Amino acid sequence: MSTAPPVLFVQHGWADRAHSLARLADWLAPPETISILPDLGPRALWGPLQCLVDHVEEVAGATLAREPTAPLWIVGHSLGGVIWLELLERHPEWWPRVEGVLLLGVPLGGVARARWLGSLGLTLGRELAADRRARATRLAAQLPLLLLAGEQDTVAPPARVAATSVPLICVPSTDHRQLRSSWLVALLGRQFFARLAPPPTPTAAIAERLAALGDPQPCPPRRLSPALLFRDGTTLRFAEQRHGSWVALLTASGALQWATRAEGRSAPLRQCIQALRQEHASAVLWAAPWAER
Repeated sequence: MSTAPPVLFVQHGWADRAHSLARLADWLAPPETISILPDLGPRALWGPLQCLVDHVEEVAGATLAREPTAPLWIVGHSLGGVIWLELLERHPEWWPRVEGVLLLGVPLGGVARARWLGSLGLTLGRELAADRRARATRLAAQLPLLLLAGEQDTVAPPARVAATSVPLICVPSTDHRQLRSSWLVALLGRQFFARLAPPPTPTAAIAERLAALGDPQPCPPRRLSPALLFRDGTTLRFAEQRHGSWVALLTASGALQWATRAEGRSAPLRQCIQALRQEHASAVLWAAPWAER
């Protein structure tokens, strides 16, 4: 294993610029990390994809030549992740140096709305609509690969991000643009690049505690605020409403495991969440401020 500081490549997406991911790069980068944020400029608007891949390849190739022993950390947002999928397939000789590939809101299943660009004769539109799920699955068999999808992302919703046998975490209360600067994304990314295997969330024990507070409910409100984010991506959500409060346990991919509604006062639910935070502290990655008490 190399002792050299990593090279962190962070690639922005379509109609975007490098500075939009600068904060995330700072959050992810340990001391002495070499952060590279290629700016595609006007190329990112009208493509073609080959031109974008060639530009990032030139930047990456020059950097790797200067840092021949540095491990590689790769982050791609949206189109930036598509570019890196293309590059990694083109350069398998880079694979031994890759310690992680973090794809944020990358539409592996294609962006349906991109087809209108293709109807205008722009090849980038057709390329963004292409299905790359099989490619991601092949790469994930060779490299550490993690997909993050925004729960409220309408450009690349979780169903369009997911790929067979590739780990996926649905980031709560986050849309496509917010993935670029989300503190939850930064926490998950730090853990991923540190190659820390997250402990499994004790979902059965948590569901049992919630069951003691009320009967299961099949249809909780769509937007519950995250109260606890566990290291494996499981979330405990909470909402206080006029006629009662809700708590729900969701898997990393956003599937409902348990939901309970309590009539009247929300204190019992809040106290339960605070107790769970303390009891399972080693499995919790983030907690809402009120849940830390």
